[in-house]
Amino acid sequence: AALGRGRHARSAAMAAGALSDEQVAAFRRDGVLVLEGFSSAEEVEALKARMLQIVEDDFDPAAVRSVFSTDEQTRKSDDYFLDSAARVSFFLEEGEEAQAAVDKTMRLNKVGHALHDLDSTFRAFSRSERVAGVCRSLGFVRPTPVQSMYIFKHPRVGGEVNCHQDSTFLATDPPSCCGLWWAVEDADEGNGCLWAIKGSHADGSGVHRKFVRGARARGEPGADPDSPLMEMDGELPEYEVSKFELKGA
Repeated sequence: AALGRGRHARSAAMAAGALSDEQVAAFRRDGVLVLEGFSSAEEVEALKARMLQIVEDDFDPAAVRSVFSTDEQTRKSDDYFLDSAARVSFFLEEGEEAQAAVDKTMRLNKVGHALHDLDSTFRAFSRSERVAGVCRSLGFVRPTPVQSMYIFKHPRVGGEVNCHQDSTFLATDPPSCCGLWWAVEDADEGNGCLWAIKGSHADGSGVHRKFVRGARARGEPGADPDSPLMEMDGELPEYEVSKFELKGA
């Protein structure tokens, strides 16, 4: 689900987090739902300001070497990446141009993956009653955030984010995770909005790939010490580009 900041006033129901029957039905049918006006301008600015402070105080470009790449994530995943599940970690953007930038934020692809637990501002936002209300509307009994990321979408630098399913990276059996995405700036076709294939969650194909720990990460005896820590289990299908629809926010 994409939860974005729009220009419309929030309704009383949205302030409480509850979705309407029509919105729930649309999400069940399409697998994606855009909620304009979910967050106030003040809330969004507070998140942006807090992230700038985190980068200024805690990010040392000389000390970080972990690059985030959706195309080469298996090869580039390292212990720093694995440990980030319980930390606030910094992941560099691909490309020499990004790493030569004077502005530290321009060097970053994202910050994650435990902001919802370890930072008071992001924890309050992620665990707010309104966010929980959305999840409860979708049938979650005890909604709990398990991963959080602040992703930088810098113009003219960085790598491509290819087609994927979130359940590839947050795999449970049966699937039990729902992605929520906030646009901290107005997002459209020109600056990095979401695209989705409506109904693809219900086409019977399930989760195409799972991002799993390899033999070395699992500590198996005799594992190749040079083998990747993470592996992709499964194959990415050929998506029909014409089926993708714009999901700006």
